[in-house]
Amino acid sequence: PGAPMGAPAPAQGMGYPQAPGPYGQSMSFVEDFASLNLAPGGGPGGEPGMDPATFPRPGDDQPRPNMELSCDPKYMRLTCGVLPANPSLKTRFSMPIGCIVQPLCPGDEHVVKTAHFGSSGIVRCRRCRTYINPFVQFTDGGRRFRCNVCALPNEVPVDYFCTLDANGVRRDIAERPELNSGTVEFLASQEYMVRPPMPPAYFFVLDVSHTSVNSGFLKKTVETIRASLDALEKKSERTQIGFLTYDSTLHFYSLKANQSQPQMMVVAELDDPFCPMPDDLLVNLAESRTVID
Repeated sequence: PGAPMGAPAPAQGMGYPQAPGPYGQSMSFVEDFASLNLAPGGGPGGEPGMDPATFPRPGDDQPRPNMELSCDPKYMRLTCGVLPANPSLKTRFSMPIGCIVQPLCPGDEHVVKTAHFGSSGIVRCRRCRTYINPFVQFTDGGRRFRCNVCALPNEVPVDYFCTLDANGVRRDIAERPELNSGTVEFLASQEYMVRPPMPPAYFFVLDVSHTSVNSGFLKKTVETIRASLDALEKKSERTQIGFLTYDSTLHFYSLKANQSQPQMMVVAELDDPFCPMPDDLLVNLAESRTVID
């Protein structure tokens, strides 16, 4: 508060009108930082004679990721590529720093590695809960690791133990994505699930009124749904499906696999509707495919 926030015209080349890929989504955000006024004495704690050119700023170049240990910047990156090295410079820095996170960013030719910990569960620091990563330090012959965030020594689970080489590096590091890569997909174990994963469910609500039938809308909708059933069934063997049609009333359908044909139940009370068969509203697509067709 109180710091002048002048907005001089940005230098030539500081715009990002054609920034490709996910970086382009954040360039306008970065430009806001590039335009901040870092005049001598402008920030809190600033001193006369400070050279703004010595302050770290967002650069024009795309970041060059170190794919071995650092996270790919398209998934997570700071708005400024350089941080103050000491408290004094931090006080004079007076520039806000943010982090842009896109965990579901569209992939490219680079395949994100998957880390699976089996029955031992995901290895984390017991105090700050930092996930195991390439920057932890293993000690005591591999029986402990020191957290790189809070420096707390942690016991290595028996299922995760591996001996160290002469340089103090785990001998299985090449087989452990979480120790040799900064971008990793962790497979969650049972302890991270509030309930078992739910099957994918699709519930179609169709207008079967006179207008819908005469216009061909209903016919086209049914054809589209029928053409999609194979793809929906391939996604998961647990896929569930259900249908409801309506005009001046509501029509519910029982599509259980042990039936020779669907059973329709009509609900005429629209002011206080109810589901006449809540347990049979959704059925397994693979098991009831004959009835559905």
